[in-house]
Amino acid sequence: MSNLNSRKRPSSLSLLVFILLISMVKLTDLNASCTCGGSPTGTIGDGSNMPKAISGYVPGNGIITSGCYIVKGFVYLDINILITGGRFEMEAGAEIRVPSGKKLTIRNVTDNGGIYGCDALWRGLNITTGGTLEMNGTIIQDAQYAVKASGTANIMINNNTFLHNYIGVYIPTTGTNAIHNVRLNAFSNTFDAPAIGGIYGLLRFSGYSGISPSTNSRAFAGFEINNANIQIGSLVAGYFGTNTVQHMRVGVYAKNSTIQCDYLTASNLIPYYSNRDYTGPDGIGILAFNTTLVASHNTISNCLGGITGNGSWLKDIYDNEIYSIDVGILDRGAFNSPTIINNSIQYFRNRGIEISKANSLIYPMISTNSPISTNGTSPTTNYNSVGIKLNLVGNRSIGGVLEYNDIHIHSNGTGIHNNAVTNIGSGFNDVRFDDLSQTATLGIGILHTDSKDCFVIDNSVIVEDEFENITCFYSEVTPNTIYCCNGVSGATNGYVFSGNCRRLNCFSHNVIDGEETGVYLDYSSVIGKQFDRGNNWNDDNYSLASAIGLTNAIILYESKFYIESCDQPLWPPTILPTQADCGPGWFTLSDGESEDCNEDSGCDPIFLSPDHDVSFAPLDSADILVSRGQFKSGEFGFSLDYESRKSLFERMWFDPSSHSQNAYIDSFYSASSSSTIADFNNIARKIDTLLQYSNIELDTIESIVSKLAITRDTMRILDSLFYLSANLTDSTQYITLRDTSMGLLDSLTLYYQQVLRDYKTRVLSGKSALIYLNSIITPINKIDSNEQIVNDLYLTQLMEDDFHYDSMQGVLLLSVAKQCPREGGSIIYKARILYQIVKDTLFDDSSCKLAPTVVRSNKDKTNNIEIIYSPNPAHNSITLELIDLKQNEEFSIAILDLNGRDKFTQKITNPKSRNVTLTIPDNLYGIYIATIKGKDDEILHKQKLVFVGNR
Repeated sequence: MSNLNSRKRPSSLSLLVFILLISMVKLTDLNASCTCGGSPTGTIGDGSNMPKAISGYVPGNGIITSGCYIVKGFVYLDINILITGGRFEMEAGAEIRVPSGKKLTIRNVTDNGGIYGCDALWRGLNITTGGTLEMNGTIIQDAQYAVKASGTANIMINNNTFLHNYIGVYIPTTGTNAIHNVRLNAFSNTFDAPAIGGIYGLLRFSGYSGISPSTNSRAFAGFEINNANIQIGSLVAGYFGTNTVQHMRVGVYAKNSTIQCDYLTASNLIPYYSNRDYTGPDGIGILAFNTTLVASHNTISNCLGGITGNGSWLKDIYDNEIYSIDVGILDRGAFNSPTIINNSIQYFRNRGIEISKANSLIYPMISTNSPISTNGTSPTTNYNSVGIKLNLVGNRSIGGVLEYNDIHIHSNGTGIHNNAVTNIGSGFNDVRFDDLSQTATLGIGILHTDSKDCFVIDNSVIVEDEFENITCFYSEVTPNTIYCCNGVSGATNGYVFSGNCRRLNCFSHNVIDGEETGVYLDYSSVIGKQFDRGNNWNDDNYSLASAIGLTNAIILYESKFYIESCDQPLWPPTILPTQADCGPGWFTLSDGESEDCNEDSGCDPIFLSPDHDVSFAPLDSADILVSRGQFKSGEFGFSLDYESRKSLFERMWFDPSSHSQNAYIDSFYSASSSSTIADFNNIARKIDTLLQYSNIELDTIESIVSKLAITRDTMRILDSLFYLSANLTDSTQYITLRDTSMGLLDSLTLYYQQVLRDYKTRVLSGKSALIYLNSIITPINKIDSNEQIVNDLYLTQLMEDDFHYDSMQGVLLLSVAKQCPREGGSIIYKARILYQIVKDTLFDDSSCKLAPTVVRSNKDKTNNIEIIYSPNPAHNSITLELIDLKQNEEFSIAILDLNGRDKFTQKITNPKSRNVTLTIPDNLYGIYIATIKGKDDEILHKQKLVFVGNR
């Protein structure tokens, strides 16, 4: 019996474990705290993992106006639901799912906290593809994803308050390259995690059982967008439609998406974890990862970072206000060229704007921004603040622009830093040392390191009296860089060139000033002869202001500088480290003046653009005036664009006499006593002028585009209002307003079409005069003849409908296009572009030094299908030889003109052989595109088709 009893009775420990397990299961299932105060109106769902239809738990008409409901487990809409009041207690892990074709409308649900959790997070509202959510004036709390949307879901959320949610609006990853097409209208919403026990950013509850990812009890994001094309906010609603995110880890986090974010306010974001490279989400207002981002009119403050791109394209970042942050705008590993314009970045500690470590050679546009460092009281310890930094961007053929920025900085900082960049133009920027938070450390206005082929034009660096040890311009290992028309004031050092800065192409018309050094040349630095360059040595104490550095005395000795109002006792300026080897005449006054920057300075910004009329300098002066591209043979010369000037000079650098023997150089010049280059330049300018929109046309188009955008957004808002009022009597009002907007849209479209028609008419009427002017020029060499031929053929086809070149015109084009560019001039490339209208052709210049260019036919290799056309002119028919199409496949062939208009279509079903004959209408002649489509309208092949017939 004792043995039997021992087998039947469990031990006290086993019993305790069993009771605990049962208690845990009961606790998870019941969630006793969801009680609606002991008086629930009803329960929705049964708490199981099996989805339950909502129709079994709500009134038959699907309308809830009051009461308190407890929601358990998974519930899905099998009928449309309208909620206009009451409150909802959500058990742990509960979810309301809206499937395709169903609509959940929630309005003004705020009683006792609106929609909220009990003792653990709930999953949230899950709007799947084809489902619709409209939520207005509602409080929603304690969800993992308050609103989750996927596929083609329709989301309209306006004027709601999201509190203590892990993520406010969430679009999940697809796991592939597939893109969600969620339609999101979100404005005037607030996403927040207010303080709990004095600590901001906390969730009120822990996660439900099995939650993934772990929340760490922290509110993460207002918006997390994955694999989607989304707009957040509204330009039309403007400030009154602002979405607000605060006390969360990140405002907007977009991955593998295309988003536009307007009128977002993100503040007091909390960086719980280390994010000192600013590429993670913590503490960032808007973070784009592998994403194309447009962001405007956003306000971001009291965060680690404002707007950050990681492997993304900051396509258009403009009119944002960012303040009290470490980094304003950061672009790391950019995959396309950023445009960052007119942003106010105040009180940054580390970087105002930084473009760094591009994945491709990009050409940024950074313009009219206002980075301002700390406000004079904030600590700046351990921060070497930089207003704008470019790192590893640009190349020789495509550079970048950094212009019209207004930068305010303290002494432990740099206004602009270009590091390891190529062909970056820094122009018309103002750098001011006026932030008094630090005044005694070494600061630099504009810094270039390990860069080349750059432009530093018409910048100003101004230093307040309180600052010491400031250098305005510092260049270290920066060959082929142009400095001109820059101004300095109040600095310790004006210009410092260190390391290999050889072939500094131009140092001209700069104001030279410095309490200790005006221009300082370190070892190995050469700025070239400064003869008549018009630099202005400007300071009260010339013996100090004109101090010069260490080496290259011969270069400085041969230079001339313009000195303004110098007094004899202070002349000549002191030369450091010693003046003994130089003599009292070391500096000589120039005959020039410190005039405004112009083409004579060798570095006028306009002059650096492609060719225009100049007064040509003697070829012997090429080493001085290379930056101007002014060379000659005989009495006249040929002006090159900037890249050609540099390429040409590189050849002359090693052999100054090569200009008389080198065929590459000789090809650019005429050996005659006269030249027509000015005439052809005049034709080119007139063509450009003809094709430019007038100021009136530009203003009109800008106005139309602006009104189209406003009308589009207005219709979007009206759609939202129409949905919201669908069950009310005021929907007719919104329908009427929408019809009015549709009428305005039609009117604007017609207006825009009329502007384009007027523009086309003007071009057609104006080009005849240019054709005549081009024809009366008498060519004197091969380049002239090529210019005349290509100009005529280009103008002939300009703005013509259904145009095609006849056989003689095609022969003329080919005769120019196949020439070696070194012999025929740069117009060869334009001829090749025009010849593509006649025939797809590749031109091989690899062996064209002594022979004509090799011409090859260019076959379409985009897919495995190839179609050979055999015309029969006598019978107006063509035969198609189908190389890779199955003989029993159904398809159609459409012949389109170059404007995409369908001229001929024929359906072909189960061809008996590989050869198919088509009868072509008599009026088809010229260039067309033949498109082969499968039975599902899938484009299988496209190929150019030319009909040559009797007109």
